[in-house]
Amino acid sequence: RHLLSVGNAEGARKVIEDLSRFARKKINLSNVELHENASEIDVLTFKERFVSFWNEGAMIIETFVMVYGYVTVSILYFGLNYGWSSFGDTPYINYLYVCESR
Repeated sequence: RHLLSVGNAEGARKVIEDLSRFARKKINLSNVELHENASEIDVLTFKERFVSFWNEGAMIIETFVMVYGYVTVSILYFGLNYGWSSFGDTPYINYLYVCESR
């Protein structure tokens, strides 16, 4: 990406070919067009990306499901991790619970 951002498409092509040779995978870049700078391709502004995010229903649902899962798992993990000591009847069983959770 750095080589492309400074306008060195041939250097970027050489790096990709060297890496493919190192990985022992053949790659054909003859029909691949590398853009040397961002002005040649469509780049969305922050406002355009923000508007496209809110117009895409599936992306909103996926994002909220992930946020809900993250918050739920975090609350359960920390709640159980710091609350193991109150599950047992005696201090000895509480100690075993704490030892098993770590």
